[in-house]
Amino acid sequence: MISESLGKKYSFCQLIENNKYSIVIPLIQRDYVQGKQNKEDVRKEFLGKLHEYFEKGENQDLDFVYGYTKENEFIPLDGQQRLTTLFLLHTYLAHISGNEENWRQIINSDNQFKFRYEVRRSSTEFCKNLTTYGIDFDQFENQKTDAKSFESYVQNLNWYKLSWNSDPTVCSMINMLYEIHKMFKNNSDYYELLFSKEKPVLTFLFLDLENLKQGDELYIKMNARGKMLTPFENFKARFEEKIGVLFYDKDIVRNLDYSGKSIKLNTKEYFSFKIDSVWSNLFWHYRHLVGDPNNYDDEIFNFIKEILLYHFIKNTNSNVLLDQVLKLETFNQLNDFNLITRESIEYLIKVLDSLDFDNKGIKNYCSNKYFDEEKIFKLILEHKIQNPDRVKYYAYLQYISNENLDKSGLQNWMRVVTNLVENKILNSQEMIITAFQSIDDLLPYAENILEYLVKNPSISFFESNQIIEEKLKAQIIKVKPEFYDTLFEIEQSVFHAGQMGYLLEISGVIDNTDLATNTLIDISLIDNNLNRLRNYSQKAISLFSFLDKNENFIFERGILTYGNYLLKKGEYQYNFCSSKKVANYERDYSWKKLLSLDFSRLNNEYWYRRRKIIFDVLDDNLFDFNNIRESLTNKISQYNDLSNWKYDFIKDHRYIDACKQGFIYSTNKFKDIQLLNASQMNHLRIDYHVLKFWISTNFSKYDKFKHHLIYVKGSYEVPFITTVGIIVKKKNYAMQFYNIEENNFHIRFFKNKGYNRLEDYDDELKVLLDKLNIKWNDDEYHKGFTFNSNNFSILTKKYIEVLNNINI
Repeated sequence: MISESLGKKYSFCQLIENNKYSIVIPLIQRDYVQGKQNKEDVRKEFLGKLHEYFEKGENQDLDFVYGYTKENEFIPLDGQQRLTTLFLLHTYLAHISGNEENWRQIINSDNQFKFRYEVRRSSTEFCKNLTTYGIDFDQFENQKTDAKSFESYVQNLNWYKLSWNSDPTVCSMINMLYEIHKMFKNNSDYYELLFSKEKPVLTFLFLDLENLKQGDELYIKMNARGKMLTPFENFKARFEEKIGVLFYDKDIVRNLDYSGKSIKLNTKEYFSFKIDSVWSNLFWHYRHLVGDPNNYDDEIFNFIKEILLYHFIKNTNSNVLLDQVLKLETFNQLNDFNLITRESIEYLIKVLDSLDFDNKGIKNYCSNKYFDEEKIFKLILEHKIQNPDRVKYYAYLQYISNENLDKSGLQNWMRVVTNLVENKILNSQEMIITAFQSIDDLLPYAENILEYLVKNPSISFFESNQIIEEKLKAQIIKVKPEFYDTLFEIEQSVFHAGQMGYLLEISGVIDNTDLATNTLIDISLIDNNLNRLRNYSQKAISLFSFLDKNENFIFERGILTYGNYLLKKGEYQYNFCSSKKVANYERDYSWKKLLSLDFSRLNNEYWYRRRKIIFDVLDDNLFDFNNIRESLTNKISQYNDLSNWKYDFIKDHRYIDACKQGFIYSTNKFKDIQLLNASQMNHLRIDYHVLKFWISTNFSKYDKFKHHLIYVKGSYEVPFITTVGIIVKKKNYAMQFYNIEENNFHIRFFKNKGYNRLEDYDDELKVLLDKLNIKWNDDEYHKGFTFNSNNFSILTKKYIEVLNNINI
């Protein structure tokens, strides 16, 4: 099928005889490796295919052999492994059929040996001696028949030089000759099929890259991999073979326009040519991302696997886990999981052909912070892409690979898709599959996605509230197209990431919209709505940008002065929106969650009251949005409601800091508060009042004792402060401060070594404790001398009073 203007079909002999070429393997090429000990499966599979072709007796192309010609020399850039195997097969069949002399004349015509290795002179010498003197395979058969014996047999021939043992190409050729002998020893009649001048059974497509004016560039790219056959080269060979099998029946003619010339190719030829030329130009640009910076094998393999995965996701009905598929690394693994099909190959070729690039790499058509074509492309090449970006990139590929869609609509399409994806949790296989399906459902409207959204369509899978928001914004753009850039700017801020419904609410856009029909109620109000939206958005972007610079919880403490914004978990747990360490932070406990709208319950008191706190900040005329830190700090310093539970949390960051994931626990409207290390009471926690006593007291002043702040786990344990090292007349005592529910504060003084009975205490100590109104308590939990009160200040002063009066 290949055009005579670009490439020609030759057998090995025809290349040498008809064109009088010598085949010269250049210095930069790797050694011959198909015969290496660890490549037995590769050579058996390749020779098995060749044997099948001989049995059929029909001509079979062995794919492209790329190279360039120079002074009657053909220098292969890709295909030297196949050429070397063909040389050995010709030599073997000529020998067993009694045609050695004819073969010697062909391979030694024009007074020079026509198959040479510049990699090592010894390789060429071996090939010359092999054709000149040959190997008596019958004599070998009469001795032994295993591979090791064959190697020894050849090395003991009188024409064999022992120095060749250090040449890996020679050693590999010997192994290949043994495999050829095992498979073809009874097929001397194959000589005629192989050497036929009219209808040779084995041919290849000789492509002279000098004609394409890219010989040197491709030469560097294809040989910069080094001397070893890479895993990707093994993968590519088997992948291309699979393509040939899959498209053997009912293949299609593919037109290739390249360097001003046109050729018609079958699918295997098309893929083979483009992956080694056109597409390689793209991946060569990113070769430094993974592994060896001198080749792009890892990068292109990761991309191929990712695209096959996309096709698998959108078509799978199996129970195969995507996590398993992502770990596949070989051709067999991908094939066994049914990722390599005729349909997936079609999709892969379509995608590769649709990628637009220049000498700088992938072209960017979208000015979108949350969807950067090149950035996501690199993540794929590095095998680091995550599910949200995977869904976005799938939507991108579906658009650019559709020849009926104009690139002018791509920006709006990816803007809407990105907004939907950014505001949807994608944490399961089912979600990814359904997201792909939803993208496909939207694709017919992709080119004019905003016009489609204005019509108030039903859209599946993605968050309904975000879908409504996108419809509202599309309506705004329809009425006021000049406002597009402002909307896009708001969406692109780090905090909003496409979600800005609360700004549509505070600015009055939502009140001015019939949500059931997605139509504006009073168009005359829209200018005022949008002016308010612009004003509020500037304040909000400034305010929430401070989160990236927030330290010591200034943001949380400052907002707390406006009201109790904490988000509830269950009945008694609350979160400060302060720690991204908490699971599902973005979904459940973030500022973005606090401001997210449920359009079906806009007047829900719980959520509106929290949004209203932020609205109050935005409406605060004394708040300087050009200096967020100073404004928040001023609010903190001015707060003076000592009776409010928020006071200490606002004034001192250590209280929020003690809540490692931002959670507190209270059953009685913040009279008692537990500061949780995680999200549950069965993790470490400390009592708020215990921590307050710890923070407010200078325990270092009493350095003759040791003081400890004790966190506990479980609902029935009680956090406390303990002082140890109290020794009175050689007896060891300790003291604790703790809080029981309903602000029932306790001091316990007890004997912490030996018996803890009243009679075991020092008499003078008992008198002192009694004088301080600390009485003996026989209750098992409080056993010792105790004092309790519901007044925090009295208890803490009493604790210090004891420390001041104890004499050691």
